[in-house]
Amino acid sequence: NNQVNFEDTNNTIKKFGYSPNFKVWVKFTIHNNENKAISKILEFDNPLVTDILLYESNKLIGKEGLLNKKVERKTINPTFLINLDKDEIKTYYMEVFSKKTSLTLKLNLYSYDDFYSKEIFHQIILSLFFGAMIILALYNLSIYFMIKDISYFYYVAYIVTLVLHHLLYVGFGSLYIFNSFLMSYIIDYAAIFVSLPVIFLSLFSKSFLQTVQYRKINIALNSLLVILVLSVLFFIFTDYFAKYRNVIPISGMAYLFFITLYSFFKKNNQAKLILFGFSAILFAGLMMYLSAAGIIGVDLSSYYLVEISFVLEALVFSIALANRIKRLQEERNKIQTKLIEEQKDNEVKLNTLVAKKTNNLEIALQEKEVLLRELNHRVKNNM
Repeated sequence: NNQVNFEDTNNTIKKFGYSPNFKVWVKFTIHNNENKAISKILEFDNPLVTDILLYESNKLIGKEGLLNKKVERKTINPTFLINLDKDEIKTYYMEVFSKKTSLTLKLNLYSYDDFYSKEIFHQIILSLFFGAMIILALYNLSIYFMIKDISYFYYVAYIVTLVLHHLLYVGFGSLYIFNSFLMSYIIDYAAIFVSLPVIFLSLFSKSFLQTVQYRKINIALNSLLVILVLSVLFFIFTDYFAKYRNVIPISGMAYLFFITLYSFFKKNNQAKLILFGFSAILFAGLMMYLSAAGIIGVDLSSYYLVEISFVLEALVFSIALANRIKRLQEERNKIQTKLIEEQKDNEVKLNTLVAKKTNNLEIALQEKEVLLRELNHRVKNNM
């Protein structure tokens, strides 16, 4: 049993990490000490928990969660309506368990006005985040179609898969896109949605940083890509070690940061531009993993640090890719200038050669004319 104190809702949080087949029971009592009946909203502040059952005494009064979302709910987090008469005391029991997703327990009790003010603000911020990421994806996609640079394609694929993952992570996907039936399949194949952004980010790094010039690092990166694909297949077909499925993608992100740092010290101009971006990615990924795994107990969602990090990273990478266009244009101009200079040089050489050959022909003609005159003179003399 866990005693819940609603006077300070920011402190009522417990993290159990990835705990499949593990149930948590919570008992809490609410006393209405006002001189009128009240209605409150009980918020379960985690959209990823699959099953939440609320009991009053021995009676089930509410069922919520990722796999049991009420059709009429328009809030990101599961909610329950609490009604209390004047001076009434009620005791509630909550049964919580989660399949494959992290199990975090945080309960908040709000008035209607306070809850919906917070909810509207939260959804607006998340909408702005997703809008910004989609705009950046479309911008880079348009550039890809213009210049056909594979780096842009990999980066667009990375943004799209990252947005899809974050839609599921913050609860937007289950609220606006996928119903409970589809979410059950998404949960079963969660390893795909976790690994895809890292796979495309690795392919982007290979192309953008041209890691082929660093032989050992490139071999290790290729090995990482193979391990990522194999880990996805492994966690799709078995639940063994499911709680560790995010370790490999996080390790991959850390290795990509190392590659960028190594390239930076090797005076790779591209690495200078995206080093900050990879720092932001690694920070956001670590915060998400450590929080979901229950390693850190601090709730950072209200500060939007993950979303801010992803937007900053996307901006920096877009600037780096734009700079790549400038660099490619400069290289193209240099090549064109060199070709023009070579063409001019070849023209000079050709003109010189033609002049030389013409001069030689003229000399030869003159010699033939002399010989012909001499021959005619000798013939005349003989006759």
